[in-house]
Amino acid sequence: MQADGLYRLSDSQAQEILQMRLQRLTGLEQDKIVQEYRDVMAVISDLLDDPDDIVSGLKHFRHKKHDVIVFQTLDPDELTFPFDRVTRFRDIESGDEVLAAPLQVRDHYLREIQTLVERYERELRSVGVDYHLVDTSRPLDFALM
Repeated sequence: MQADGLYRLSDSQAQEILQMRLQRLTGLEQDKIVQEYRDVMAVISDLLDDPDDIVSGLKHFRHKKHDVIVFQTLDPDELTFPFDRVTRFRDIESGDEVLAAPLQVRDHYLREIQTLVERYERELRSVGVDYHLVDTSRPLDFALM
């Protein structure tokens, strides 16, 4: 301490103090960014499950103040049902198989899948969830643009 009551720092001491403050500020800013991204949740799924359960679960995350982004990923065949001859469909999760004549079930299937997509879009957006339907024939990063 000098006679006038002030501290005099050498240039190197002043630089060290500034560097410590910058590191601490950078660390605080980094913590803030990490926390911000921790509060963002992305769901990538076909959502071919009970819509009530899915919507309820996602509402829970919104209630906890998380930002939620949902990418419903469906194969083009799931969206257009292009089959034209009797086909055996197998559920990859349960292993159950169904033999169906596409010409007899196409219209009903397409109405049901459209109703499901519209329900997710309507209900999720109404609670602030960012919803996107993604055709799996396109890269997922295309949906992020």
